[in-house]
Amino acid sequence: MKIDIASFEKLILQYEKLFYNIAYRIAGNPEDAKDVLQDSYIKIYKNIGKCYGEDVFKSWGARVVTNSALDFIKKRKPAEDIETAVIAAPDSPPDEIIRKEQNETILKFLNLLPPEQKTIIVLRDLNDFSYEEIGKILGVPLGTVKSRINRARLALRSLLEQNNFKLV
Repeated sequence: MKIDIASFEKLILQYEKLFYNIAYRIAGNPEDAKDVLQDSYIKIYKNIGKCYGEDVFKSWGARVVTNSALDFIKKRKPAEDIETAVIAAPDSPPDEIIRKEQNETILKFLNLLPPEQKTIIVLRDLNDFSYEEIGKILGVPLGTVKSRINRARLALRSLLEQNNFKLV
C-alpha cells in the first residue's frame, strides 16, 4: 500500500511531538533524536502497509521510533552513553525551580539505565502509554510489561538513592 506524501505528512504531524519525545528520551539529546526520527519516518513510510488503520498508527509508529532509537544507542560507543549526573542545589530557590532541577537530574539518571529499562519508563511514565499499548509497542505480554516497569522504577530509584538524591 502506497500513501501520498501529503497524507503521510498529515499523519506524521499528528504524532510528531509524541514521536520526538520518545526518540529524545531514549537517544538522550536533540541531535540524536532528530537522526532517529529521520530514520523512523523512512521506515514508517516504506512499511505503512503493515499498519492497519489510523487507530493503531500511534502504537505502531511509536514501536518503529522506539526500535530505531534502541538500534541507534546500541550502535553508539558506550562512553558516549554515560553522562555525569550532578546534583546542584542553589540557596532556597522557589519550589518550581527545585522541581525543574529534580526533573533534569532524574532524566540524567534515566540515561544511565540499560536501554530496556529506560525505554519502558519513557513509554509509561513520560508518555503515558497504557500497559497494553506498551505491550504492543515492545511486542511483549502484559505481565512482562508490568514486571519490566517495576524493575525499571526500582533501578532508577536505586540510582537516585545511591547518589543521595531526595525528592522534595
